[in-house]
Amino acid sequence: MSRHAVAGPGDPAGSLRQLCRSACSELGMSGATIVVVGGNTAEVRYATDPVGAHLAQLQVIVGEGPVADTMRSGCAVLLAELDDLSLQSRWPLFLPLAAETVASALFTLVLPAGTSRIGVLALHRTVPGPMVAGTFATARRFASSASRLLLAEQRPYLTEDQGTTKPGFRLANPEIHQATGIIAAQLDVRMDEAFLRLRSRAFTDHRRLAGLAGDVVAHRVRFDHRAASP
Repeated sequence: MSRHAVAGPGDPAGSLRQLCRSACSELGMSGATIVVVGGNTAEVRYATDPVGAHLAQLQVIVGEGPVADTMRSGCAVLLAELDDLSLQSRWPLFLPLAAETVASALFTLVLPAGTSRIGVLALHRTVPGPMVAGTFATARRFASSASRLLLAEQRPYLTEDQGTTKPGFRLANPEIHQATGIIAAQLDVRMDEAFLRLRSRAFTDHRRLAGLAGDVVAHRVRFDHRAASP
């Protein structure tokens, strides 16, 4: 990895931006996106381009795709061709939506934090094909560097999650978490179920998750048992 991959330690946001741009340059990618997870919610922290941000946002909303699989398993997902028909049964909601973008290949790597996972580095290309031989190890180093930057930025806010060692990551958009709590109270359900309801509503209404969350927090949108079913 280039020694110019990150900026100075006093500028974590700028460092993350520079790291993603360096990853694209050194790995031959069209875009790089950082997705972080906190509690039951997830958000796009940084993307070098709108395509990467859109792909990640789609996966957060539908709850499936390479980003979701990598976050659950901790294993990288390397898709040389996004339009591979054999993957349709694995991600029936995500792949048709991804096909509407210019992305042709997608690679996702976990952002590690000890034995925990705080997010995913997603890399995409507009031309199909596998990673060039020997670049996977470099991609993993970029992911590890991104984790260190995020943890340094978030260290004052990290908490122990109900007595475990899982980091309680502080998201940049707190409205998603706030909206999840409001929906949980309105429907008398668990937080994970409430986030599922929020995602389902965003998918059905063709809305960005953050925008819908803002309306819930502002009491412009209310969930009830009749309207909240997926």
